[in-house]
Formats: sequence, structure tokens, C-alpha cells
Amino acid sequence: MSLTENHTIAELLYENEKLSAELEAERFMLELITSLSSTELIDDGINNVLCKVGEYTCADRAYVFEINEDYTTTNTYEWCKEGVTPQIDNLKGIPFESMPNWIHLFLQGENILIEELEDIKAEMPQEYGLLKFQNVQTLIAFPISVHEKLMGFVGVDNPDMKKSRLIRRLLSLLGYYIGVAVDAYKKECTKLEMASIKSRQKYRRNIEEIFRGAQIGIWSIIKQEGKEPVMEADANMRELLGLTKGTTSEECYRIWRDNIPPEYTEKVDNCVKETLEKGYADVIYPWHHPTRGKIWIRCGGVRPKDYEGIGVCIRGYHQDVTKNIEREMLFRSLKAATSEIYYAIYNINLNTDYMEQISEPNKMYKIANDRGIASEKLMELFQYNIPQRWSIAHLYQAILNGEEHVKDIDYMCTLEAYVHRLLTGKRVLGIGDAA
Repeated sequence: MSLTENHTIAELLYENEKLSAELEAERFMLELITSLSSTELIDDGINNVLCKVGEYTCADRAYVFEINEDYTTTNTYEWCKEGVTPQIDNLKGIPFESMPNWIHLFLQGENILIEELEDIKAEMPQEYGLLKFQNVQTLIAFPISVHEKLMGFVGVDNPDMKKSRLIRRLLSLLGYYIGVAVDAYKKECTKLEMASIKSRQKYRRNIEEIFRGAQIGIWSIIKQEGKEPVMEADANMRELLGLTKGTTSEECYRIWRDNIPPEYTEKVDNCVKETLEKGYADVIYPWHHPTRGKIWIRCGGVRPKDYEGIGVCIRGYHQDVTKNIEREMLFRSLKAATSEIYYAIYNINLNTDYMEQISEPNKMYKIANDRGIASEKLMELFQYNIPQRWSIAHLYQAILNGEEHVKDIDYMCTLEAYVHRLLTGKRVLGIGDAA
């Protein structure tokens, strides 16, 4: 066999190996694209793809950077070979000025191929310093673009450069599909966020309507040393305080505070102190409304654990309970009025049509919670509930009081029992009758 024939066979073997490698790469790329398009969670899909790319290219790192609206770029996804230090936390918000040459090339749709880091030291000094810090010697990166808009780039650090041609084809294709996947994901997130915002707005409006109906306002009071306290109030709270449009948070606090009656300021201050010490407290106090005059307020506050601002913060509610308080005060006055009623004891003889008042004229008996000394003693004796209004309690109370008419009482019964005795001559009580 001639030398020419041997050379031809070697070339054929080389081309065959090359073709096999390209076919393997095509199958690998198809597998990646299928995996990325079928994943339910975009983060898991991209991380899985980067892992496979990193292992296939024998790289130290495989990563995705995304462009931010403030002309910075951030490492959002990363895979690292075992023993390689992750860089994702160090590569956030990198300004375009730190990699101007790369950004320019990516905007032109071109890729980055670095076969030896020292070769770019003079041409790309900013990028050189960034890569030197990460111990990068070789690198391949491709832009991620959708509809000719640069969204970021995908790359590998320190890959097997013998596969550079295949890696470039792989990253070129991968850049497109990652861009499509991320773009679709962001659009879906935007839709979901808009739906969520609308849902939260609707929920907030419903809550505000409920609070408005219950006359409840929400407030936050912030106190900083050396400064006047401020009160942040929602629309309901401002309406309940009778504030005009444009009232500042400092004025809001001052108006609320100045309209608390002097005799109640200590009570309110103690409530604030208890809130700061124990985390929650509430108080009811009168308040002078600018148009309605005196109203009653129920106020409760908490000390939020998530407050990270300067000074101390209390958040709570402010509810107009004037109607409730007025009803309670009316009830108390009626109860007080009916707790003192007049009784008289009469000796009545229906047979002779005779009636004689034998108790003191307009004798007043005080009923306190339906109990009296006689009632309590009788209940203790008989172990049974005996209200003071019962005749037996009245009789025993008269005995305890030493009233004169007691010695003249023959017996006691209800009117029904008395009529029954006149008709039948028997002293009996019917079912349900009591005295």
C-alpha cells in the first residue's frame, strides 16, 4: 500500500470520527432542547441543562447571565464542577462598564472565544480583570437574544477546547432556546403577577369596604428620638378623624392626640406603654371629632416584629364605637332605674271585701342582681335558687328586718290558692303555682 493510500485512509478515519462526534453532539443538543422544553419549572430546567453542558464540555463552570433594566448583568444560574468555587453570589449587578467589549459583541450577535486569558489583557482589560479574579483561563460564551433583543448570555469556563467548535454550535443553539424559555417564563410571570395584583387590589377593596361599614380605620404610629411622632393612616382612618385632603402624617398624629380629653391621656399613654412592653393592648376613650363632637373610640395596637425602620412602631385599628357605648350607657341607666321599685303588703279578705295595707307606706325594696340577705340565706339553707322577688324571701326579709306586721300574718299564698280555699275550703297549690 502506497503512502498516498495510507494518508487517504487516515483522512477518512479522521472524517469518520469527526462525523461521529458531530452526530453525538446533535443527539446531545436534541436531548437538551427536549429536556428544557418539557420541564415544568424553568429554574430546574435551566440548572439541569447547565449541569449536562458542563459535564459534556469538561468545563469548570457553566452559567447564565441575565440583563437587568438598569444596564447591569447578573449571574442567575450556575453549575460548578466538584471542587470549583461557585461565583454566582459574587456576580450580581455587574455594570456594563465592567465588560464593555463583551456587551458590544453580544449586541452585534457575536460570541466570545478566549483560548488563552493573557491574550485579551491589552484588548479587553476590564474583562481580563473580572476573569482573572475567577481563575478563568479559557472561555466560550454566546448571547441570549429573543426577537433581536439581548437578554443575557450563556457560557462555560475552562472547557475542553478540543471541542470548541462543537461547544460553539451547542451554546449558539442553547442561547436561543434558553432565551425563548426565559422570555416565555417572564411573560407568564407578568400575567400571573398582574392577576395577583388585581386579586390583591380586589381583596383590599373588599376589606376596606368591610372596615368602612364597621367604622374601622388602620394606622401606624412611628416615634423617633428627637422627632415629632407621625401617624400613617389609611383612607378609613383619615375619614374617621375628619381629616382634610393633604393633611401630613405629623399633622394627623397631632390632631388625633390633641382631641383626646385631658382626663383620658394617661389612660391612652398607658395603653401605648403596654403595647410596647407586651406586644398588644387596647383601650376605649372619648374623642372630640371636628364636626360630630364627642364620640367614643375603641383602639387596639400591636408592636410589629417585622418593623426594621428607625425608632419604634405601633400598628393598630381605630373604631368608632359611639353607638355601642351609648346603648350600653342607656342600658345601665335603665337597669339602675329598675333596680329600685316599690312594694306594699296588703291583708285582703275577698269574702268580706276588706283590704288593709299592713306594710309601711311606699316602702322601697332594693333589688340588687335579684339577690338579698333573705334570698341568700334561704338558698344556702335549701340549696335551691330562691330569688328575692319570691314571697318566701319577702316574708323572711320582713322577719329579718323586724317589721311590725309579721306577727299579724296568718299564712301566705298566691291569689289563686286563696280563691281556691274560698271555693273548696282547702289550702292547696296547683301545678306550677308558687309563693
